[in-house]
Amino acid sequence: MKDGFVDPLTPQDVAAISSYIQEHRESDKPFNLSVGANTTNDKEQDEDRASALEEAGANWWVDGTLPAVEDLETLRKRIQAGPPSV
Repeated sequence: MKDGFVDPLTPQDVAAISSYIQEHRESDKPFNLSVGANTTNDKEQDEDRASALEEAGANWWVDGTLPAVEDLETLRKRIQAGPPSV
């Protein structure tokens, strides 16, 4: 845990989760794998991270914040930057 946030899932973590789901489910229908993550003010870094998570099997990025940890101005900047493109 860093600054009140839980350590983020790595692409390797997501790949392991996706693999486990695929091995243990009875349906062959597609499924959603959502990853909670936080954007930064570095668009290139966020896009690289989102791409790596997508390649690992994630197809949703859920951005979040902890108001006690992140000030309002920082949150506004993240919102204005928008989601990372993949």
